[in-house]
Amino acid sequence: MEHTETSSCFQASLDVGEPIFATAVTGTDLWLLLEHDGQWAPKILKSPGLEARTRSWLEGFLADHPTARPQLIRCEAKGGDRPKRFFFVRSGDIDPAVWAFDFEDPAELEAIDLRALAADRRAYPERRWTRPLFLVCTHGKRDACCARLGPPIARELREDWAEEVWQSSHIGGHRFAATMVCFPWGHVFGRLDAASSRRVAKGYASRRLTDLLNYRGRTAWARPVQAAEYFLRQELGVYGIDALQYTRGEMLGDDRWRVCLRERQTGETHELTVARRRGPDLAPASCGAALEPVVRFALESHRQLTPT
Repeated sequence: MEHTETSSCFQASLDVGEPIFATAVTGTDLWLLLEHDGQWAPKILKSPGLEARTRSWLEGFLADHPTARPQLIRCEAKGGDRPKRFFFVRSGDIDPAVWAFDFEDPAELEAIDLRALAADRRAYPERRWTRPLFLVCTHGKRDACCARLGPPIARELREDWAEEVWQSSHIGGHRFAATMVCFPWGHVFGRLDAASSRRVAKGYASRRLTDLLNYRGRTAWARPVQAAEYFLRQELGVYGIDALQYTRGEMLGDDRWRVCLRERQTGETHELTVARRRGPDLAPASCGAALEPVVRFALESHRQLTPT
């Protein structure tokens, strides 16, 4: 059994060879990205300086949409006299999209019909954001690795991308810092350095994953689906952002799933059986956390189904 007592969760994960795929946050298909220049508390809706009415506005929507996720963001590249920005993102399989709203007063936020945005992609056509959007986690109040490794990546990306790059509160997986989520599809990447972050961003803007070395998964999908997607992309050499569509899945027993993914271009459906295994390796989920068994997914079978 291998484990480490290091204070760095990033290094501990590397020491035991923890896989990076199938580690993205799961079940998230709606995002509320609110610019907030003040301090970000560990629980972001309790952050100092966040208006009580803004908090209530967000919480009211979240109560009705449990798959939505709020994030606090900031952009050092923007001018100081520009209004703040709020992004609404739909990152599910059907019509992923981003909307951008400028605001100076909480009342302007409250005028945005979030429920209309969640229900209809045709809402607010004048606010549609047509460029990629990159969020790099720099949330030091959640983990020291994100505070240390995230900001240099955000600065690196801003050399090629201006308002497309934002620092963000926690997006999950401190130990894979530097981590980044890319919209509108909600793909997550990790263990980024200067070269890989630029490669990922450039590829994403061209609707490609470029490679799978830093790919963690898509947030709209459960971890077994993320694992199946990784294995199928690896086997087929398919790198298009939206090349694969999740069609169905079922649990076969403890820690085993059958997942079906469809190739959009060919219409072919693939059935994969994946298993989740916990071996003897131990590592902390974040800096200072207790050691936990490292989870690994394995591909048990893959067959191509005849298109119907």
